Amino acid sequence: ANVASGPGTALDSIYASAISKAEANGWTMMGYVDTAEATGSISSVESQVKEWRSLYGVDDIFFDDVTGATANLSYYETLTGYVHSLGGIDILNPGAPPASGYLSTSVDNGIVVMEGTLASFQSGPPPNYPSGTVQIGYIITSGPSQSNLLSTLQAIKARGGELVYVTDQGSSYSALPGYFAAENADL
Repeated sequence: ANVASGPGTALDSIYASAISKAEANGWTMMGYVDTAEATGSISSVESQVKEWRSLYGVDDIFFDDVTGATANLSYYETLTGYVHSLGGIDILNPGAPPASGYLSTSVDNGIVVMEGTLASFQSGPPPNYPSGTVQIGYIITSGPSQSNLLSTLQAIKARGGELVYVTDQGSSYSALPGYFAAENADL
């Protein structure tokens, strides 16, 4: 969930209702928090985590704008340790292959190793990640048509992908995939 590039400062009843319905149907909801490439203060980022919990009861966090650099590993260890101390899980999104230290559950539960177009995945995918303790994620935009969706998901799985967001939309996250209704009906 992403109310206002984070949790916002006041409860949004529309988001609260949607989160409640999703969780009632077994979905894990994650709150969006932008880390500003490790330039946001720890206390400011932790404050957003607290707001997700306080306003919406969401303990699981999707950290965006992650650097993935070894130099920032302790920054992210602190943030993910905080989420874990609250009983939550986390996903880090550097959008590119991170330094190897990020592939540890002491740092994170999941990590997005690619955020890009289907064409870039096909022409130069990230390394193949073996099964491990950290789930590997991919975000693919300008993706396949509905008829090619399954083969794209199979290719991502073959590269170790377990967390996947694929859309036929461009780089904007303001619209659901054109085939969302069909996907939802298949669940």
